[in-house]
Amino acid sequence: IKTGIAGPGKIKQSVQVYGKVVLAPNKVSHIRARFTGVIKKVNATIGDQVKKGQVLAEIESNESLKLYTLKAPFDGMITARHANAGELIKDIPLFTLTDASELWVEFSIFPSQNTHIKAGKTVVINHKNTTIQSTIAHLLPSESGQPYSIARTPIPSPLNTGLMPGLLVEGTIHTQTITAPIIVNNEALQTLEGNTVVFIKSGERYEAHALKL
Repeated sequence: IKTGIAGPGKIKQSVQVYGKVVLAPNKVSHIRARFTGVIKKVNATIGDQVKKGQVLAEIESNESLKLYTLKAPFDGMITARHANAGELIKDIPLFTLTDASELWVEFSIFPSQNTHIKAGKTVVINHKNTTIQSTIAHLLPSESGQPYSIARTPIPSPLNTGLMPGLLVEGTIHTQTITAPIIVNNEALQTLEGNTVVFIKSGERYEAHALKL
């Protein structure tokens, strides 16, 4: 049996939430052709790592019959390709470029949890053996019209965490700190005859004292 001193202190309250790892919105680009025409040359395919400004394809404009190039707007990986030499330009993106060096977590926040959760609150992200501390950047309404909000949280240095888009993670959001005249460890709370009690050591005896929490 372990005992401890009950006295004044601070209680940190937190909320457990769940969410999904997503790409940063500004790190996904659906690259389209500027003018209609014929694709003359394709220089990149799915899985290729490309640099900002690198030429992805050459296209001959239908109007001017001149060649113009399609370039990567930032460093990243080609994750989709709908362009082959000799094809006419269609009304779809020719490439999808993704940069996974910046990741976020989108946590679902339900109305019962929303009272003390707001932008700027500290959140600890947990996935298997990975623990990351971050801060809620935005609290947004759900785009799907579902009855919950989205707490968007950046992942610092995602390349070193092993996290990737699509993974489900849990988070602990620190909501508030309360100063109380007497605090005891939750593990010391017991139920006796319908009351919540703690056992107080008096000499060699332990006496049950009912609590008003």
